[in-house]
Amino acid sequence: MSKLKKNLMLFGFILTINLFISILYLFTNISYNIISSILIIINIIFLSIISFNIAKRSKQKGIFIGLELGIITSIVFLLLALIFKYEIKINSLLYYIIIILSSMLAAIFSKNIKK
Repeated sequence: MSKLKKNLMLFGFILTINLFISILYLFTNISYNIISSILIIINIIFLSIISFNIAKRSKQKGIFIGLELGIITSIVFLLLALIFKYEIKINSLLYYIIIILSSMLAAIFSKNIKK
């Protein structure tokens, strides 16, 4: 399986987990703060895994790969928020910055590990 397919599958998994947790929030008494914290942690973990895998196999610098992937992911999440008419606040922008930074750090880390 090509690395693009693997990474698209992981990204699809991120979206599926987000959908599942959002549905869980709708039908249970779990507070919004807990759900949002879980979503942030899951997204950061899986995006870091994807960035790590892509950067490990690439010849580019890790910071650029991580920045590119983080920006693409942030744009996808921003577009989904706009499609579903979610109000963009400072917390959302901070979330997108955290996604970009975690992606960059994972990609940089993957370049510094000995093969």
